[in-house]
Amino acid sequence: MWTDAGVDSETSPAGHHYSGPALRCCSSNCDLDSYRSHRRPSESPLKRFGTAREFYEQSLQLKRELGDRAGEARTLNNLGIIARKRGNFDRATDVLQQSLTIKRDLGDRHGEAMSLNSLGLVAEREGDLETARHRYEQSLEMFRETGDRHSEAASLGNPGLVARQQGDFERAREYHRESLALFRDVGSQNSIGEALGFLGAAELPLEDGQDGRVKLANAISTLREIDATPAILDVLRQHIATERTLGHEDRVSKLCERAAAVLDQADDALEYERAEIADLCDGRDREERLSTTPACRTHALDAEDCC
Repeated sequence: MWTDAGVDSETSPAGHHYSGPALRCCSSNCDLDSYRSHRRPSESPLKRFGTAREFYEQSLQLKRELGDRAGEARTLNNLGIIARKRGNFDRATDVLQQSLTIKRDLGDRHGEAMSLNSLGLVAEREGDLETARHRYEQSLEMFRETGDRHSEAASLGNPGLVARQQGDFERAREYHRESLALFRDVGSQNSIGEALGFLGAAELPLEDGQDGRVKLANAISTLREIDATPAILDVLRQHIATERTLGHEDRVSKLCERAAAVLDQADDALEYERAEIADLCDGRDREERLSTTPACRTHALDAEDCC
C-alpha cells in the first residue's frame, strides 16, 4: 500500500534526525522525508537524490571504518531506496541484498523484514510481481513475529497492491481490509485515511465500484482534516491507476482534475508527487517514464549527469 520502506535512522550534516515508519508510510514517500530534511532550497528532486546519496555514501564509509555493522546495514538500505528512486534497479538490488545479509548475520529480524520489503518494492517496480509478492509476504511474517503491529499493518498493503495488479481484486480487498483494521487500533489519522483510500481503490472493480468511490471520498475528508496532502495525492493516484485499468477514462479525467486542484494548493516540496501525477494522468507507463531523458524531466532515472 505504501511506496517505500522507511529510511533507517540517520543524522545529516545539518543535524536533522530521521526516524521514519518502518514500511511504506502513509504518505507515498517515506524516504523523501529524509531527503527533504537536508535539501538545499534551490535543488530539483533529482539533485536532492544526488545530495542524499552523497551523504549516505559518506556515512557508509564512516560506519565501515568504525566497524558499525548495524549502521552499515541501515545506510545500505537507504542507498538502495535512492537507487530505486533513480531507476537503477540493479544497484538497488545489490545494496539491499548487502543490507539484508548483514541484518541476518546480526539476528536483526525487524531490520531483515525492512530489507525484504525494500527488495519487494524493487521487484514490483521491475514488473516481477511474483517475486515482489514473495518478498512482501516474508516481510509481513517477520513483522508479525516481532510484534510490530504498525509495520504489520503497513506491510499488509503491499501484497494487496500486487494482488490488485494481478487482477485478484477479492484478495487485494482482504489484505487492505486487514491493514485498515490494524491501523484503526494502532495507527494515526494519516495511516487510517490512506488505508481507507487504498481499500477503496481495491473495491473499484467489485460490484459497481460505488463502495470504493465512497471510501475515496471519506479518505480524502479524513486526510484533509490534518492537511495530509501527500497522502491525498497517493490515494488519488491509486484510484486513477485503477479506473484507467478498468477503462473508465471519464472518471480518470475527473480524478486528475481533483489531483491538479490539490497540487495547485501545495508547496514546492511536492515536485516528486507532481511528476508522478502528471505522468499517470498523461497515460505514460513506467517504461515510458524511465526512458524519458530530455532535461532529466522525471525522477526515475539513473543518468549520473542528471544528478
